[in-house]
Amino acid sequence: MSIIILTLGILLSLFLYWRRLKEDYSSEIVFKSFFGMLLSGAIGSLIFKMISSRIGSVFYFNPNELWFWGAFLGFVVSCLWITRKLDLVFFEIFEAALVSFILIFGFVFFNYAVENHEAFSLIVFLFVLALVALFFFLDKKYKTFSWYKSGKVGFAGIFCSSLFFLARSVVAITVPNVISFVGRIDSLISVSIAFILFFIIYNLATKI
Repeated sequence: MSIIILTLGILLSLFLYWRRLKEDYSSEIVFKSFFGMLLSGAIGSLIFKMISSRIGSVFYFNPNELWFWGAFLGFVVSCLWITRKLDLVFFEIFEAALVSFILIFGFVFFNYAVENHEAFSLIVFLFVLALVALFFFLDKKYKTFSWYKSGKVGFAGIFCSSLFFLARSVVAITVPNVISFVGRIDSLISVSIAFILFFIIYNLATKI
Protein backbone atom coordinates (compact mmCIF):
# COMPACT_ATOMS: atom_id res chain seq x y z
CA MET A 1 0.00 0.00 0.00
CA SER A 2 2.80 2.44 0.89
CA ILE A 3 4.51 2.20 -2.50
CA ILE A 4 1.24 2.62 -4.40
CA ILE A 5 0.13 5.68 -2.43
CA LEU A 6 3.52 7.38 -2.47
CA THR A 7 3.96 6.68 -6.19
CA LEU A 8 0.53 8.19 -6.82
CA GLY A 9 1.55 11.22 -4.78
CA ILE A 10 4.75 11.68 -6.77
CA LEU A 11 2.94 11.31 -10.10
CA LEU A 12 0.25 13.83 -9.14
CA SER A 13 2.92 16.21 -7.88
CA LEU A 14 4.79 15.84 -11.17
CA PHE A 15 1.58 16.56 -13.07
CA LEU A 16 0.95 19.67 -10.98
CA TYR A 17 4.54 20.82 -11.51
CA TRP A 18 4.36 20.17 -15.25
CA ARG A 19 0.98 21.87 -15.62
CA ARG A 20 2.26 25.00 -13.92
CA LEU A 21 5.43 25.22 -16.03
CA LYS A 22 4.53 23.62 -19.37
CA GLU A 23 3.88 26.95 -21.12
CA ASP A 24 7.27 28.40 -20.20
CA TYR A 25 9.62 25.42 -20.29
CA SER A 26 10.18 22.29 -22.34
CA SER A 27 9.09 18.93 -20.97
CA GLU A 28 12.75 17.94 -20.70
CA ILE A 29 13.54 20.82 -18.36
CA VAL A 30 10.38 20.23 -16.32
CA PHE A 31 11.12 16.54 -15.81
CA LYS A 32 14.83 17.07 -15.21
CA SER A 33 14.28 19.78 -12.60
CA PHE A 34 11.46 17.91 -10.85
CA PHE A 35 13.31 14.64 -10.45
CA GLY A 36 16.50 16.48 -9.54
CA MET A 37 14.72 18.16 -6.63
CA LEU A 38 12.91 14.94 -5.72
CA LEU A 39 16.21 13.06 -5.57
CA SER A 40 17.85 15.80 -3.51
CA GLY A 41 14.91 15.80 -1.13
CA ALA A 42 15.16 12.02 -0.73
CA ILE A 43 18.91 12.23 -0.09
CA GLY A 44 18.42 15.03 2.43
CA SER A 45 15.73 13.02 4.18
CA LEU A 46 17.98 9.95 4.34
CA ILE A 47 20.94 11.93 5.69
CA PHE A 48 18.85 13.55 8.41
CA LYS A 49 17.32 10.16 9.23
CA MET A 50 20.81 8.76 9.73
CA ILE A 51 21.76 11.74 11.89
CA SER A 52 18.61 11.37 13.98
CA SER A 53 19.51 7.78 14.83
CA ARG A 54 22.55 9.11 16.67
CA ILE A 55 20.69 11.79 18.60
CA GLY A 56 18.68 11.15 21.72
CA SER A 57 15.33 12.77 22.44
CA VAL A 58 15.44 15.80 24.67
CA PHE A 59 12.84 18.16 26.09
CA TYR A 60 10.54 19.43 23.29
CA PHE A 61 12.67 17.74 20.62
CA ASN A 62 12.11 14.40 18.86
CA PRO A 63 14.94 13.74 16.36
CA ASN A 64 13.17 10.72 14.83
CA GLU A 65 11.16 13.01 12.55
CA LEU A 66 14.08 15.07 11.27
CA TRP A 67 13.62 13.40 7.88
CA PHE A 68 11.02 16.02 6.93
CA TRP A 69 13.41 18.93 7.41
CA GLY A 70 16.16 17.01 5.65
CA ALA A 71 13.86 16.56 2.67
CA PHE A 72 12.86 20.22 2.73
CA LEU A 73 16.46 21.41 2.98
CA GLY A 74 17.52 19.12 0.14
CA PHE A 75 14.65 20.40 -1.96
CA VAL A 76 15.46 24.09 -1.37
CA VAL A 77 19.19 23.69 -2.00
CA SER A 78 18.60 21.74 -5.20
CA CYS A 79 16.00 24.27 -6.35
CA LEU A 80 18.55 27.06 -5.97
CA TRP A 81 21.22 25.05 -7.77
CA ILE A 82 19.00 23.80 -10.60
CA THR A 83 17.54 27.21 -11.42
CA ARG A 84 21.02 28.66 -11.58
CA LYS A 85 22.50 25.74 -13.52
CA LEU A 86 19.72 25.63 -16.11
CA ASP A 87 19.22 29.41 -16.15
CA LEU A 88 15.57 29.23 -15.07
CA VAL A 89 13.39 31.90 -13.48
CA PHE A 90 13.74 31.07 -9.80
CA PHE A 91 10.31 32.05 -8.49
CA GLU A 92 8.50 30.24 -11.31
CA ILE A 93 10.27 27.02 -10.40
CA PHE A 94 10.21 27.66 -6.66
CA GLU A 95 6.46 28.16 -6.34
CA ALA A 96 5.60 25.15 -8.50
CA ALA A 97 8.12 23.00 -6.64
CA LEU A 98 6.90 24.17 -3.23
CA VAL A 99 3.32 23.15 -3.92
CA SER A 100 4.49 19.84 -5.41
CA PHE A 101 6.61 19.18 -2.33
CA ILE A 102 3.65 19.86 -0.06
CA LEU A 103 1.43 17.56 -2.11
CA ILE A 104 3.92 14.71 -1.79
CA PHE A 105 4.05 15.38 1.93
CA GLY A 106 0.24 15.23 2.00
CA PHE A 107 0.35 11.75 0.52
CA VAL A 108 2.84 10.71 3.19
CA PHE A 109 0.17 11.66 5.71
CA PHE A 110 -2.52 9.88 3.70
CA ASN A 111 -0.42 6.73 3.65
CA TYR A 112 0.07 7.00 7.41
CA ALA A 113 -3.67 7.47 7.89
CA VAL A 114 -4.46 4.36 5.84
CA GLU A 115 -1.87 2.16 7.52
CA ASN A 116 -2.63 3.28 11.07
CA HIS A 117 -6.33 4.20 10.78
CA GLU A 118 -5.42 7.62 12.11
CA ALA A 119 -7.99 10.39 11.61
CA PHE A 120 -5.73 13.37 12.24
CA SER A 121 -3.38 12.40 9.41
CA LEU A 122 -6.36 12.18 7.07
CA ILE A 123 -7.37 15.71 8.11
CA VAL A 124 -3.86 16.92 7.28
CA PHE A 125 -4.10 15.26 3.87
CA LEU A 126 -7.42 16.99 3.17
CA PHE A 127 -5.92 20.30 4.30
CA VAL A 128 -3.08 19.83 1.82
CA LEU A 129 -5.58 19.13 -0.97
CA ALA A 130 -7.42 22.32 0.00
CA LEU A 131 -4.14 24.25 -0.27
CA VAL A 132 -3.53 22.82 -3.74
CA ALA A 133 -7.04 23.88 -4.79
CA LEU A 134 -6.38 27.34 -3.33
CA PHE A 135 -3.14 27.48 -5.32
CA PHE A 136 -4.97 26.97 -8.62
CA PHE A 137 -7.57 29.57 -7.65
CA LEU A 138 -5.00 32.19 -6.64
CA ASP A 139 -2.86 31.45 -9.68
CA LYS A 140 -5.72 32.70 -11.85
CA LYS A 141 -6.63 35.68 -9.67
CA TYR A 142 -3.47 37.11 -8.10
CA LYS A 143 -2.76 39.59 -10.90
CA THR A 144 -6.10 41.27 -10.19
CA PHE A 145 -5.22 42.02 -6.56
CA SER A 146 -4.83 45.79 -6.20
CA TRP A 147 -2.22 45.49 -3.45
CA TYR A 148 -0.09 43.06 -5.49
CA LYS A 149 0.97 45.74 -7.92
CA SER A 150 3.97 43.99 -9.43
CA GLY A 151 1.95 41.01 -10.69
CA LYS A 152 5.12 38.93 -10.48
CA VAL A 153 4.86 35.18 -10.66
CA GLY A 154 5.28 33.26 -7.41
CA PHE A 155 2.51 34.66 -5.26
CA ALA A 156 0.07 31.74 -5.39
CA GLY A 157 2.48 28.95 -4.55
CA ILE A 158 4.49 30.85 -1.96
CA PHE A 159 1.35 32.11 -0.21
CA CYS A 160 -0.15 28.62 0.02
CA SER A 161 3.16 27.26 1.26
CA SER A 162 3.34 29.93 3.94
CA LEU A 163 -0.13 28.85 5.12
CA PHE A 164 1.11 25.27 5.22
CA PHE A 165 4.05 26.12 7.48
CA LEU A 166 1.92 28.44 9.59
CA ALA A 167 -0.48 25.55 10.15
CA ARG A 168 2.47 23.31 11.04
CA SER A 169 3.54 25.79 13.71
CA VAL A 170 0.09 25.63 15.31
CA VAL A 171 -0.06 21.83 15.18
CA ALA A 172 3.44 21.55 16.65
CA ILE A 173 2.26 23.39 19.76
CA THR A 174 -1.03 21.55 20.19
CA VAL A 175 -0.24 18.06 18.84
CA PRO A 176 3.57 17.78 18.79
CA ASN A 177 3.83 13.98 18.57
CA VAL A 178 2.74 13.68 14.96
CA ILE A 179 4.60 12.18 12.02
CA SER A 180 7.14 14.65 10.51
CA PHE A 181 7.11 16.87 13.61
CA VAL A 182 10.25 17.08 15.76
CA GLY A 183 8.27 18.13 18.82
CA ARG A 184 7.17 21.56 19.99
CA ILE A 185 10.39 23.10 18.69
CA ASP A 186 8.96 22.41 15.24
CA SER A 187 6.62 25.33 15.87
CA LEU A 188 9.54 27.75 15.96
CA ILE A 189 11.09 26.32 12.81
CA SER A 190 7.81 26.27 10.89
CA VAL A 191 6.73 29.77 11.85
CA SER A 192 10.19 31.04 10.84
CA ILE A 193 9.79 29.45 7.40
CA ALA A 194 6.29 30.94 7.12
CA PHE A 195 7.64 34.38 8.02
CA ILE A 196 10.37 34.11 5.39
CA LEU A 197 7.82 33.11 2.76
CA PHE A 198 5.51 36.00 3.70
CA PHE A 199 8.50 38.33 3.47
CA ILE A 200 9.26 37.00 -0.01
CA ILE A 201 5.66 37.75 -1.02
CA TYR A 202 6.02 41.28 0.33
CA ASN A 203 9.17 41.79 -1.72
CA LEU A 204 7.52 40.39 -4.83
CA ALA A 205 4.53 42.68 -4.35
CA THR A 206 6.62 45.83 -4.01
CA LYS A 207 9.05 45.18 -6.85
CA ILE A 208 7.62 46.70 -10.01
